[in-house]
Amino acid sequence: MDKTLQKLGLNAVDIEAWQGKIFVVKAGGDVLDNANTLKEDVNTLAACGAKVVLVYGGQNKISEAMRTKGYKPRFTSDGLRVTDEAAMEIFLDVVPKIGHELVEGFKNVALVLPSVYAIKKPHCTELGYVGEPVKLLERAKELMDTKKIKVVLLPPLGKAYLKEEGYLGLWNSNADAVAGVACVDLHPEELLFLTNVDGIKVDEQVEHYMSIKEAREVLDKGYVTGGMQQKVSYALLPLQEDAINHVHILNGLQPHAILNALAHKPFYGTVIYR
Repeated sequence: MDKTLQKLGLNAVDIEAWQGKIFVVKAGGDVLDNANTLKEDVNTLAACGAKVVLVYGGQNKISEAMRTKGYKPRFTSDGLRVTDEAAMEIFLDVVPKIGHELVEGFKNVALVLPSVYAIKKPHCTELGYVGEPVKLLERAKELMDTKKIKVVLLPPLGKAYLKEEGYLGLWNSNADAVAGVACVDLHPEELLFLTNVDGIKVDEQVEHYMSIKEAREVLDKGYVTGGMQQKVSYALLPLQEDAINHVHILNGLQPHAILNALAHKPFYGTVIYR
């Protein structure tokens, strides 16, 4: 048995439940920079016969690169990056580099650049070069059917289109949105958002379990803002499309956050369910 599984006290029942299943994991910049068991968890799932789609962000490194070049990162009130021409140039430089660095830590891995088709949203002109993901590129789907490939890395980078204008180029696509769209396309066993907090808080208390209706109310009443607002919104997308039964929003800085959540052991986070 895998040493990680032994260390966590996981058994053959857990392993059998993961075989042949698809798991979509979204990891933001804080998690990528600080979670030392993320790659171990993903490689363990792959070794158990699962396939893992890892959607990665890179907010910290992108913002750092912008500051280095004299630009101030800008975000909307709901946590979306404003991507003007200068920011897009930096984005196109940094995001692929993050992907290539991640490749080194996984086995049987493929990096898909770009990852999605996206559309320009006319009413969101303030965001600049930001496209709303609508579906995965065919290449990503093909890799999921390739036996040798166990881990597929998807960046927040999309081929943007507008009906009247056609192809617009490569644009920034919110990583949470990419994860939600990947679930709608792939119908995975689980979707896990790894963040740097213990889940969704209401009145300063973490809500460990939440229905779709309750999650909508959390959004409507403004209990969550910024990055968490985006995660809840895109967690609801595949749930409402019947593409998945529940979604985890976890503190990815906790050791073995993924495996503990999947094995129904104590976890730091929130589960939204249908």
